[in-house]
Amino acid sequence: MGETITGLIHKETDLDAISIPLDADVFYRLSCTWACTLTTRTSGAPLYMLKVGDGLWHVHTPASGLVTFIVSSRSIPYDFTFKLDQASTDDHGNDAEHATPQTVPVNVAGVFELGSDVDVLSFELEAGRTYVVRGSRTTIRILDPHAAQVALADEEAGTGNQTFTAPSSGTYVAELGSQQPYLQRETAWSFSLREQ
Repeated sequence: MGETITGLIHKETDLDAISIPLDADVFYRLSCTWACTLTTRTSGAPLYMLKVGDGLWHVHTPASGLVTFIVSSRSIPYDFTFKLDQASTDDHGNDAEHATPQTVPVNVAGVFELGSDVDVLSFELEAGRTYVVRGSRTTIRILDPHAAQVALADEEAGTGNQTFTAPSSGTYVAELGSQQPYLQRETAWSFSLREQ
């Protein structure tokens, strides 16, 4: 991690493999000489790679594990350099089990490091009460204590506010996702929830 690896592709069928352990919810910046062709192998965990320029990718995995990057090229012979750096860590949990606890009223901000990033918040709500939610630069899904999605209704046209009535008391979660699945840079978001 963080060191530059050099190699040589001798012929079109030549492959160089570089195995690196990646940590969950860490965002990485990968660079490989511009004519580099990359494929990957994982131990089963999803791996998200977004090419953001010639020879530059953003990499993220929600689970720790060994990832093998396989370098090839159609330009023969091909000298390459490969480097993987930690760019940032995730600011909020990615699922209900790792949700960031909040207290109502909620006013919180965060960052989507990649389009694959999901930030999850949790909070206690009371049955029969109506709540107002609002988000900026984010999609919003509210899940009740039984993990069922709660329907959101637009409060007033143009305000961006949405409302829902809690069907039961307990711990709710807000799943916040990027409105742009192919982010090429970090995007800040905000979320608020209050009782009506």
